[in-house]
Amino acid sequence: TEEYVLLIIERSEFQKRVDRALSHLELQGYWGNVVYTDEKKVFPLDQMYRVAFRKQTAFSYQHECRLVVDSHVDDHFDLNIGNISDICVQIPIISSKNEIAIDIQYKVNN
Repeated sequence: TEEYVLLIIERSEFQKRVDRALSHLELQGYWGNVVYTDEKKVFPLDQMYRVAFRKQTAFSYQHECRLVVDSHVDDHFDLNIGNISDICVQIPIISSKNEIAIDIQYKVNN
């Protein structure tokens, strides 16, 4: 079986759809890029979500963007944002014993 990665090509539209779905559930989401630092920081209780946007510098190669959802779910929950085939592409992963590669060819139509 082939494995794929899903590449979101319209990030702002994806975020809008997620935010809309969260709003229907009366949940708040926080989007942001991860800050890579070894500094220890304490946040006020009303800003505890900011902890989720921090990682040690050893992981800085990951370049993460995250969504943190303010909920009382202990494990996970499903969020239905509808069909996103218009804002993403499915890319096959080429796999071998020692590495995984993704071949992306992106053409911008002007």
